[in-house]
Amino acid sequence: MAATGMVVGAGYAGTGIALSLLILTVVTYIAALKRQYIGPCSYANCVVRFTSNGGKTAVLLNEILDEYYVPARDRRVSSTENGEEELQLRYCRIHRHHREFLVRLAELSEVNATIRGRVESEVAERKAVIANLRSHAKRKVAWRHLINLARSINNEAMALAAPTH
Repeated sequence: MAATGMVVGAGYAGTGIALSLLILTVVTYIAALKRQYIGPCSYANCVVRFTSNGGKTAVLLNEILDEYYVPARDRRVSSTENGEEELQLRYCRIHRHHREFLVRLAELSEVNATIRGRVESEVAERKAVIANLRSHAKRKVAWRHLINLARSINNEAMALAAPTH
């Protein structure tokens, strides 16, 4: 990236644009490969029960979640009937680097329990299986039509080629 700035600064604007496009292409290609080999995220829900400790624990939890880039829209803190606090959050259960923060949360002495679920991922997996089956069925029907068309063409060609008496 810095090389692009140096090239443009040296007076080679065209080369700088070409280099920028090359970098963009490489980064896009790497991102596509990453998605293909690592796979998409599959989200799960987690509930972390903790002792409030005068609000200090919530601050620590938020700091850990910020450190691991867990979006604020995917977390919510509420109180329970027995005086504990409850952090409800959504996280990717597939990729290790997306769920590493759970270890840090579990290490806190104020955390009493972590309850993990797979509701969202199971629904998404079922939808993917159904879509795959539908796609496979459509391909199968298309192949049948192709085979029948080839047979009918072959029969017509044989009828035309047959000698007439």
